[in-house]
Amino acid sequence: SIFMMLIGGAFYGYVIGETAAIVTSFDANHAECFKKIDTVRSWMDHHGLPNKLRRKVRKSYKVFYQNHMAIDEGSIIQELEPVLQEEIADFLLPEPVRGVPLFRGMPTGTRSKLVSIMRTIEVEPA
Repeated sequence: SIFMMLIGGAFYGYVIGETAAIVTSFDANHAECFKKIDTVRSWMDHHGLPNKLRRKVRKSYKVFYQNHMAIDEGSIIQELEPVLQEEIADFLLPEPVRGVPLFRGMPTGTRSKLVSIMRTIEVEPA
């Protein structure tokens, strides 16, 4: 009976540990976002920003990270082989961009640099 209780306790600890590991590593971008916001919070503390201004800064970062990656996509792409970089660029660049004659004859690896500098923006009609 004591042996079974030890096995049950060990299993329970294992399940809790694995669940915590899965949750924390589930989204690296989310974790990186929290890290950046924590850094900004420390910066605001250091400068003594008033609460109203702090809320505006936090809201700005929240909106920013809803539309952007906290992880540096450019460095991820640049670490790949040039041929794979081109495949990624062909997948990620929108068709209208890929169809521009200027971009068709670019050397290998150049279009992959476009991926990291191009941003999608939405404009509301006037």
